[in-house]
Amino acid sequence: MKAFTLSDLKDSVPNLKGNILLPSIEGPIKIFRDSLGIPHVQATTTHDAFFGQGFVIAQDRLWQMDFDRHRAEGRTAKLIGKSGLDLDITVRRMGIKASAQRDYEAANSQTQSMLKAYSEGVNAFINSCDVLPIEFRLLEMNPAPWDPIDCLAVAKIRHVFMGNYDFKLWRAKVLSQVGPKFTKVLYEVGDPGDLLIIPSGEVFTGESNYGSKVLDTNGELLEMARTLETAEGSNAGSNSWALAGHKTATGKPLLAGDPHRAPDTPNAYVQNHIACPDFDVIGLSFAGVPGFMHFGHNEKVAWCITHASADYQDLFIEKLIQGDPPKYEFKNEKYHLDIRKEIIEVRDEDSIEIEVASTHHGPVIIGSVSQGLGISFRHSAIAEHEPWAEAILDMLLARNVDQFEESMRHWVDPCNNLLSADVDGNISYQMRGKLPVRSRENSWLPVPGWNGEHEWTGRVPFEENPRLRNPSNGFIVTANNRIIGPPYPHYISIDFSQDHRANRLLKRIRALGAATTADMALMHADSISIPAQKLVPHLLKLKPSNNLSLQVLRILGEWDYSMNRDQSAAAIYSTILTVLLNKFSLSLLGEELTNEAIGGANRGAPSYLRNLKSLVLHAIENDEMTLLPEGQTWSSVLEDALSEATLKLQNLIGDDPQNWQWGLLHKTKHSHPLSQVFPELEGMLDPPAISCSGDDDTPLAGTYNFNGSFILNSTSLARYVYDLSDWQNCHWVIPLGSSGHPGSSHYFDQMNQWASIGLYPMLYDWGLIESTSETVQVINPED
Repeated sequence: MKAFTLSDLKDSVPNLKGNILLPSIEGPIKIFRDSLGIPHVQATTTHDAFFGQGFVIAQDRLWQMDFDRHRAEGRTAKLIGKSGLDLDITVRRMGIKASAQRDYEAANSQTQSMLKAYSEGVNAFINSCDVLPIEFRLLEMNPAPWDPIDCLAVAKIRHVFMGNYDFKLWRAKVLSQVGPKFTKVLYEVGDPGDLLIIPSGEVFTGESNYGSKVLDTNGELLEMARTLETAEGSNAGSNSWALAGHKTATGKPLLAGDPHRAPDTPNAYVQNHIACPDFDVIGLSFAGVPGFMHFGHNEKVAWCITHASADYQDLFIEKLIQGDPPKYEFKNEKYHLDIRKEIIEVRDEDSIEIEVASTHHGPVIIGSVSQGLGISFRHSAIAEHEPWAEAILDMLLARNVDQFEESMRHWVDPCNNLLSADVDGNISYQMRGKLPVRSRENSWLPVPGWNGEHEWTGRVPFEENPRLRNPSNGFIVTANNRIIGPPYPHYISIDFSQDHRANRLLKRIRALGAATTADMALMHADSISIPAQKLVPHLLKLKPSNNLSLQVLRILGEWDYSMNRDQSAAAIYSTILTVLLNKFSLSLLGEELTNEAIGGANRGAPSYLRNLKSLVLHAIENDEMTLLPEGQTWSSVLEDALSEATLKLQNLIGDDPQNWQWGLLHKTKHSHPLSQVFPELEGMLDPPAISCSGDDDTPLAGTYNFNGSFILNSTSLARYVYDLSDWQNCHWVIPLGSSGHPGSSHYFDQMNQWASIGLYPMLYDWGLIESTSETVQVINPED
C-alpha cells in the first residue's frame, strides 16, 4: 500500500462550489453551506429536495453510508477483518437486508418515490465526483450504486441494537449465578417515588418487579438460564424536555434535549436542511436515510426523541432436530426449519461458512441444529412487513402536533419518547412504536419456544400508546425513565433508567421563571450527581488514616457534587465508585461475569451495573448488611475503597490530589473504523481526544465502563434547542463536525464547542443562509 499523507486526505474532499449539470432532476437545486460546512438544500420540487439531500449527504458522508450498508448486510469483516465477524454473523442471522426489502415493498408509492429520489442523489454524486473519500482508496474499492432498500437497511442497523434482547441474555446469566431472589432485587422496575414521564412531574406508586414472580414459580426458566451458558453467545440513553408558553419568556414553547449513544467517527447524526414548496425542514439525519426521523423542525412543528427503553424484542429457546430436512418442535409437533448456508468474507483471513436458520418466531441468532438447541429472535421490526417508512415523509408535512403524531401511526422501531411542539403553543408527548402483547415471562428471560405459552398475541393499539398533551404544570421531561404507572394496562418494560437525570432536569425547570433558550443551554450543562450526593456524606464520616486521605476527604467535603472536568472531587468519587462496584460484583457474580460486565462487551451488563450501584448506595444509606462480606461493616468497606482509589489515582495522575482533575481521566476516544486496519494512519483518521464533564447519572452525559479507564463509551451525539417563537433563535452542536472526510476542516471543528457545552445558531432564514454561506453550489438539469 502506498504511503498516504495529510495532503492525500485533503485532496479527497470533494469540490463543494460551482455549477453542475445532472440528469434526473426537475429544476435547479441550490446548495448553500454555512460556516460549519452544514448543507442547506433549496429545491423547487419534493423529488429534488430528497435528491439534493442524498447528494449532499453523499458529498459529506459517502464512506460512512457505505460502511453502514456493509454492517446492515453482514459484510463488515470484509472491510475491517475478523473484529467485524461477530457483528456479521448476528446480522446475517437476523436478516436485516431482507427485512428492509419487505418493508420497502409494504410502503406506499410516495414513500418509495422519496427513497428513489434520495438514492438518485447519492448515485449522482458517486457518478459525477472527481475523487472518492480516502477510505475507498485505502481499501482499493469503489462504492456500489445506492439502492432505495439500502436506506431502510441503514435505518434498521442503526436501531436494532437499541432493543433489549441482550438484556435478557445477561439476566439469564445473572439468574444462573445468584438465583431468583437476588435477581429480583437487582432488577426492580422502580420503587415508589421514582419519577414518571406521565403524569408530568409525578412519581411511581405501582408494583415493583413486574412479573418477577415467574423466577420463583417457574423452575424451567432457571434451568434454561443455566443451559444458556453452554450455548454459543453473541457479542443507548437521552434527555429531552418541553416547556409550554406560560413557562417561557416569549409565551411560546421551548423544546430541547440531546441523544446519547456510543461515539461514532464520523458522528452518527448529520446536520442538514432541505426545503421545497411542500416543506422546509432542518435537523439531524442518519447518513444514508432521507428525512429527519428523530430531530428537526419545519415551519410549524418541532420534534425530538429519547429512547423509551421499551421491550419489543423477545428470545425463544428452540428445540432443533437434525434430519433431512432439519426441523424444530412446537406444541408436540415437528415443523420444517428454514435453513441455509452463507459465506462471510473476512479481510486478510479465510472466508467462513455460517448456518442461517429461522422458526415461526424469527431468525435463530444463537445455537445450531448440531447442538440441538437454538435461540430465536422475535423483533417488532423484523417479524412482519411494515410501512413504517411512510412516517419519514408524513412527519415533514405536519402543520401541528395533531398531524405530526398521526404521522407516527405506522412507526414500528425503535419505541421512542417523542416530544413535539407547534407554533400554536401546544406541547405533546407520544410513545411511538409497536409494543407486542405476550406473557409476563417474556419480559425477563429467553422463554420456551416449543410449548406455545409465550406467543405474541397482538400489539398495543396505536391509540393506546402513552400520550400527554399540554400538562397544566407546563412541562414534560423524558430521560429514559419509567413512562407511566397504574392504571395504564399494558406492559412496556422492566429496563428503564434510574431517574437521576430526570430529577435534575425537573429541579431546574421548577426553578425557572420566564425561561429562555439560554436557560435551556444551562440545563444541557447540568452535571450534578445525585448518587454522589448519597455516597459522599458517608465517606466524610471516615477518620483519615494519613495526611493524603485527609486531603482527599477535605476535597470531597468542599465539593458541590458537580462532575465538572476541572473537579478533582469528581475523579475521586468516580474512582471510589468503580472500586466499590468491582468489589461487590466480584463477590456476587465471580470474576468471569464481572470482567464481562465492566468491560462493556455485553450490552445487557450496563443495566446490571446501574442497578448494582443503586443497590449498594441504598444499602449504605440505610446501613443494610445483606451485601457485606462476613466480618465487615460499611465503614470498613468504604475505608478500603478510599484507600484503593487513592492509590489508583496516585498511579494514574500523581501524588497531589489537587491535580486529580476529572478531565484528565474522563475523555473521548473517537476511533475511525479503519484506524484498526491501518494503525499507521490512526493519527490522521482519528479525531483528538478531549476532556469531558458529566457521567452516566447527570444530564450532561458521559458514561464510561467501570474497568478503571473512564474513557467515554456513551455521550451526547448532539445538543439542540428549538424556540417556537423564533426559528432563527434555535441552536445546536454535535461532537465532531459536519464532514466525514478526515481531510476536511469540518471533520471535528465543533468538538471544542461541544465539550464546553456551547451551541451554534441553527440557521433557518434563507436570506441569512445565502448571505453568510461559505460555499455555494448549483445543480441544474441536463435537459
